Amino acid sequence: MKRAIKSFSKGFMNTDLVWLMVCMIGILVGSLYGVSMKSDVAFMGSLTTIVQGNALIQENSFLILKKAVCIHLIQLLGIWVTGLTKPTRYLGMAILFFIGFNYGFSICGILMLYGLKGIIMSVLLFGIQAVALLFLGIMVGEHSLRYGVKGKESYGKVYHQLIIYCVVGAIVISLVDAYVQPFVRNLF
Repeated sequence: MKRAIKSFSKGFMNTDLVWLMVCMIGILVGSLYGVSMKSDVAFMGSLTTIVQGNALIQENSFLILKKAVCIHLIQLLGIWVTGLTKPTRYLGMAILFFIGFNYGFSICGILMLYGLKGIIMSVLLFGIQAVALLFLGIMVGEHSLRYGVKGKESYGKVYHQLIIYCVVGAIVISLVDAYVQPFVRNLF
């Protein structure tokens, strides 16, 4: 029984669960940081201005698309590149942690400003994109651990094909950011 548990935890803990836990810890820490900033009047005023100001800014959708593609590609390819060597793998975990931190902080801020309406706003404004980006980040991180264990010879081709998923995922997420999100933002 002990051996079965050890082999299960070794196979599972080293891949998906580690990256999922890093992501969840990032979201939790970001949320706690947002709650700790609730008493800061200047912060809450800035947050209100940012949320309401975003609704007033009518940027060029193509400019938003370019910015979003760059940001998402940097995040995903950063996790991918850091997975190429064992010592830098922890930097990939840090990137995923900060992605989760950012989304946790953003959701917490919107919930503090709008209460229950903030839940709907969070889901509609960036819920789909956040889930997709975090899923891709976890997938890339999990493959980086497999690449480290199996080596370049047996897993290199699969790991290098993962770039295609990163690029396509970043483009799709960015298209939602640039063309769908402005319509949703006008609802609030």
